[in-house]
Amino acid sequence: MKIFAIRLKPNDDLKQNLKNFAIEKNIQAGFILSGIGSLKQATIRFANQDMSTVLRDKFEILSLNGTIANQGLHLHIAIANQQGQTIGGQQEEKGQGAGSKGENRDGACTPPRSSALEGRGLYPCSAPLHAGRKGLLPLLPAPFPPASSGHLDNGCVIYTTAEIVIGATEEFRFQRTVDEQTGYQELEIQYPPFSS
Repeated sequence: MKIFAIRLKPNDDLKQNLKNFAIEKNIQAGFILSGIGSLKQATIRFANQDMSTVLRDKFEILSLNGTIANQGLHLHIAIANQQGQTIGGQQEEKGQGAGSKGENRDGACTPPRSSALEGRGLYPCSAPLHAGRKGLLPLLPAPFPPASSGHLDNGCVIYTTAEIVIGATEEFRFQRTVDEQTGYQELEIQYPPFSS
Protein backbone atom coordinates (compact mmCIF):
# COMPACT_ATOMS: atom_id res chain seq x y z
CA MET A 1 0.00 0.00 0.00
CA LYS A 2 1.17 3.50 -0.81
CA ILE A 3 0.37 6.44 1.46
CA PHE A 4 -0.09 10.00 0.21
CA ALA A 5 -0.58 13.17 2.24
CA ILE A 6 -1.91 16.49 1.02
CA ARG A 7 -2.54 19.80 2.75
CA LEU A 8 -5.00 22.20 1.19
CA LYS A 9 -4.82 25.92 1.82
CA PRO A 10 -7.37 28.72 2.23
CA ASN A 11 -9.83 29.12 -0.68
CA ASP A 12 -8.94 25.73 -2.23
CA ASP A 13 -11.90 23.65 -3.39
CA LEU A 14 -11.74 20.38 -1.44
CA LYS A 15 -13.24 18.00 -4.00
CA GLN A 16 -11.61 19.56 -7.06
CA ASN A 17 -8.16 19.51 -5.43
CA LEU A 18 -8.55 15.85 -4.42
CA LYS A 19 -9.65 14.98 -7.96
CA ASN A 20 -6.62 16.78 -9.42
CA PHE A 21 -4.32 15.11 -6.87
CA ALA A 22 -5.58 11.64 -7.82
CA ILE A 23 -4.90 12.38 -11.50
CA GLU A 24 -1.47 13.91 -10.80
CA LYS A 25 -0.36 10.95 -8.63
CA ASN A 26 -2.10 8.40 -10.89
CA ILE A 27 -4.03 6.92 -7.96
CA GLN A 28 -6.05 4.03 -9.42
CA ALA A 29 -7.57 2.60 -6.22
CA GLY A 30 -7.38 5.00 -3.29
CA PHE A 31 -9.27 5.55 -0.08
CA ILE A 32 -9.30 8.29 2.51
CA LEU A 33 -7.49 7.28 5.69
CA SER A 34 -7.91 10.61 7.49
CA GLY A 35 -9.36 13.99 6.64
CA ILE A 36 -9.70 16.99 8.94
CA GLY A 37 -9.65 20.75 8.54
CA SER A 38 -12.04 23.66 8.16
CA LEU A 39 -14.41 25.09 5.57
CA LYS A 40 -15.91 28.51 5.00
CA GLN A 41 -18.46 27.05 2.60
CA ALA A 42 -19.82 23.52 2.40
CA THR A 43 -21.62 22.13 -0.62
CA ILE A 44 -23.20 18.83 0.34
CA ARG A 45 -25.75 16.61 -1.34
CA PHE A 46 -27.87 15.01 1.34
CA ALA A 47 -29.38 11.53 1.09
CA ASN A 48 -31.97 11.00 -1.64
CA GLN A 49 -31.69 14.59 -2.92
CA ASP A 50 -31.09 15.60 -6.53
CA MET A 51 -29.48 18.93 -5.70
CA SER A 52 -26.65 19.92 -3.37
CA THR A 53 -27.16 22.34 -0.50
CA VAL A 54 -24.71 25.24 -0.05
CA LEU A 55 -23.97 26.20 3.56
CA ARG A 56 -22.03 29.41 4.19
CA ASP A 57 -20.42 29.59 7.63
CA LYS A 58 -17.24 28.43 9.35
CA PHE A 59 -17.19 24.63 9.78
CA GLU A 60 -14.82 22.02 11.17
CA ILE A 61 -14.39 18.88 9.07
CA LEU A 62 -15.15 16.01 11.46
CA SER A 63 -14.61 13.24 8.96
CA LEU A 64 -13.96 12.70 5.30
CA ASN A 65 -14.47 9.18 3.91
CA GLY A 66 -14.67 7.44 0.60
CA THR A 67 -12.90 6.18 -2.47
CA ILE A 68 -10.63 8.19 -4.72
CA ALA A 69 -9.12 7.38 -8.09
CA ASN A 70 -7.99 9.10 -11.26
CA GLN A 71 -11.23 7.78 -12.85
CA GLY A 72 -13.48 9.46 -10.26
CA LEU A 73 -14.21 9.78 -6.58
CA HIS A 74 -17.03 9.22 -4.14
CA LEU A 75 -16.62 11.08 -0.86
CA HIS A 76 -18.81 11.76 2.15
CA ILE A 77 -18.19 14.49 4.70
CA ALA A 78 -19.42 15.32 8.20
CA ILE A 79 -18.95 18.86 9.49
CA ALA A 80 -19.68 20.85 12.65
CA ASN A 81 -20.60 24.51 13.04
CA GLN A 82 -19.15 27.08 15.45
CA GLN A 83 -21.29 25.74 18.31
CA GLY A 84 -19.98 22.21 17.77
CA GLN A 85 -23.25 20.99 16.26
CA THR A 86 -23.08 18.63 13.33
CA ILE A 87 -24.88 19.73 10.18
CA GLY A 88 -28.17 18.00 9.21
CA GLY A 89 -27.93 14.85 7.12
CA GLN A 90 -31.58 14.32 6.32
CA GLN A 91 -33.66 17.16 5.06
CA GLU A 92 -37.22 17.59 6.27
CA GLU A 93 -40.08 17.07 3.90
CA LYS A 94 -43.08 19.37 3.71
CA GLY A 95 -45.43 18.73 6.59
CA GLN A 96 -42.83 16.92 8.69
CA GLY A 97 -40.72 18.17 11.55
CA ALA A 98 -37.11 19.23 11.20
CA GLY A 99 -34.31 16.93 12.11
CA SER A 100 -32.98 13.52 11.32
CA LYS A 101 -33.89 10.00 12.32
CA GLY A 102 -34.31 9.84 16.07
CA GLU A 103 -35.48 13.43 16.37
CA ASN A 104 -39.05 14.63 16.75
CA ARG A 105 -40.72 17.79 15.43
CA ASP A 106 -39.10 19.95 18.10
CA GLY A 107 -35.60 18.62 17.40
CA ALA A 108 -35.61 16.58 20.61
CA CYS A 109 -34.21 13.08 20.31
CA THR A 110 -36.66 10.22 20.57
CA PRO A 111 -35.83 6.51 20.66
CA PRO A 112 -36.55 4.43 17.59
CA ARG A 113 -39.45 2.06 18.27
CA SER A 114 -37.37 -0.98 17.38
CA SER A 115 -34.37 -0.04 19.50
CA ALA A 116 -32.95 -2.85 21.63
CA LEU A 117 -32.33 -0.20 24.26
CA GLU A 118 -35.96 0.94 24.37
CA GLY A 119 -37.44 0.66 27.83
CA ARG A 120 -34.07 1.14 29.51
CA GLY A 121 -34.20 4.92 29.08
CA LEU A 122 -31.15 4.92 26.78
CA TYR A 123 -30.87 5.07 23.02
CA PRO A 124 -28.44 6.04 20.27
CA CYS A 125 -28.75 9.70 19.36
CA SER A 126 -27.16 12.10 16.93
CA ALA A 127 -26.99 14.93 19.46
CA PRO A 128 -23.67 16.01 20.99
CA LEU A 129 -22.68 13.53 23.67
CA HIS A 130 -21.60 14.42 27.17
CA ALA A 131 -18.49 12.83 28.68
CA GLY A 132 -19.06 9.38 30.09
CA ARG A 133 -22.25 8.62 28.16
CA LYS A 134 -20.51 6.38 25.56
CA GLY A 135 -22.90 7.19 22.72
CA LEU A 136 -26.08 6.78 24.74
CA LEU A 137 -28.27 9.58 26.03
CA PRO A 138 -31.00 9.53 28.64
CA LEU A 139 -34.47 10.48 27.50
CA LEU A 140 -34.42 14.24 27.97
CA PRO A 141 -37.04 16.75 26.85
CA ALA A 142 -34.43 19.32 25.85
CA PRO A 143 -34.11 19.98 22.10
CA PHE A 144 -30.93 18.80 20.41
CA PRO A 145 -29.38 20.07 17.19
CA PRO A 146 -29.88 18.12 13.95
CA ALA A 147 -27.11 15.73 12.95
CA SER A 148 -25.84 15.11 9.48
CA SER A 149 -23.43 14.41 6.73
CA GLY A 150 -23.65 13.91 3.00
CA HIS A 151 -21.98 13.58 -0.39
CA LEU A 152 -19.07 15.97 -0.87
CA ASP A 153 -19.62 18.19 -3.91
CA ASN A 154 -17.61 20.86 -5.69
CA GLY A 155 -17.86 24.11 -3.74
CA CYS A 156 -16.51 23.00 -0.36
CA VAL A 157 -14.10 25.90 0.17
CA ILE A 158 -11.23 25.60 2.65
CA TYR A 159 -11.21 28.17 5.46
CA THR A 160 -7.76 27.65 7.05
CA THR A 161 -6.53 24.16 6.15
CA ALA A 162 -7.41 20.61 5.22
CA GLU A 163 -5.06 17.76 6.08
CA ILE A 164 -5.80 14.57 4.20
CA VAL A 165 -4.06 11.19 4.19
CA ILE A 166 -4.84 8.82 1.32
CA GLY A 167 -4.06 5.13 1.05
CA ALA A 168 -3.76 3.43 -2.33
CA THR A 169 -3.43 -0.17 -3.43
CA GLU A 170 -2.19 -1.65 -6.69
CA GLU A 171 -4.06 -4.93 -6.15
CA PHE A 172 -7.13 -3.62 -7.97
CA ARG A 173 -8.44 -0.54 -9.78
CA PHE A 174 -11.50 1.63 -9.26
CA GLN A 175 -13.69 2.71 -12.15
CA ARG A 176 -16.96 4.66 -12.12
CA THR A 177 -19.65 3.28 -14.41
CA VAL A 178 -23.38 3.88 -14.61
CA ASP A 179 -25.24 1.18 -12.67
CA GLU A 180 -28.46 0.06 -14.39
CA GLN A 181 -30.24 -0.45 -11.04
CA THR A 182 -29.41 2.91 -9.45
CA GLY A 183 -28.88 5.12 -12.49
CA TYR A 184 -25.79 6.58 -10.79
CA GLN A 185 -22.11 6.20 -11.53
CA GLU A 186 -21.13 3.52 -9.02
CA LEU A 187 -17.87 1.86 -8.02
CA GLU A 188 -16.65 -0.90 -10.28
CA ILE A 189 -13.69 -2.84 -8.92
CA GLN A 190 -11.30 -4.32 -11.49
CA TYR A 191 -9.00 -7.17 -10.52
CA PRO A 192 -5.85 -8.36 -12.34
CA PRO A 193 -5.08 -9.01 -15.07
CA PHE A 194 -5.85 -5.41 -15.97
CA SER A 195 -6.83 -4.42 -19.48
CA SER A 196 -5.20 -1.23 -20.73
